[in-house]
Amino acid sequence: MRNTSTPRRNSRWSSSSRVAHEVRTTSTGSIVPIRDECQQDIEAFIPAALHHVVVTTTGPIHDLLRRDHDRLAALLDAACSGATIDVVAFHSFRGGLLRHIGMEEKILLPAVKRLRGGDPLPLARQMRLDHSALASLLVPTPTPAIVERLRALLEVHNAMEEGDGGVYAQCEQIAVECRDAVLKALHDAPPVKLAPYQDGPRAQASIERLLRSTGRN
Repeated sequence: MRNTSTPRRNSRWSSSSRVAHEVRTTSTGSIVPIRDECQQDIEAFIPAALHHVVVTTTGPIHDLLRRDHDRLAALLDAACSGATIDVVAFHSFRGGLLRHIGMEEKILLPAVKRLRGGDPLPLARQMRLDHSALASLLVPTPTPAIVERLRALLEVHNAMEEGDGGVYAQCEQIAVECRDAVLKALHDAPPVKLAPYQDGPRAQASIERLLRSTGRN
């Protein structure tokens, strides 16, 4: 098992982070994020009458995804609990994060877009920018510097999703029968097939470009 050194920090995502985004890497090493593909089986359940309704309460969708954030945080903590990065534990975190992002990109965002009469969620663009940057950080072999950047971005990203009026709260606009369909799709989301790590200047250039695109310091 290969290990690399990493420092520890005391913050929600340093000692308990949260995340995810399914991507693929082309033969040239370029990072390709998930596309915004609506799922007709989910959209069919969402009544048009619910367009533009604003709700800021929590519910089962919020709770499910928040718990997954907590699970991912625990996995990252386990990977970085010692003086070195446990790459086997980090592998579990990596797969879990990519699956989580896929759940949001392929299920939640299309459903909310349908609820809004075809208008995307105002936070959808920022979500995707963050997701692409997070995914890029999962391409190379993990290092202490990569872990620190993951934690910093996850801290602000998950607050945006979980906060009052955030992404998850808006997803609770869905009627009970629609919510059940979305919850089932989230539960049934398959694991992501992970590509081998890719190191080198191209991967690093993609990280820097995608982190800049988030507009987050």
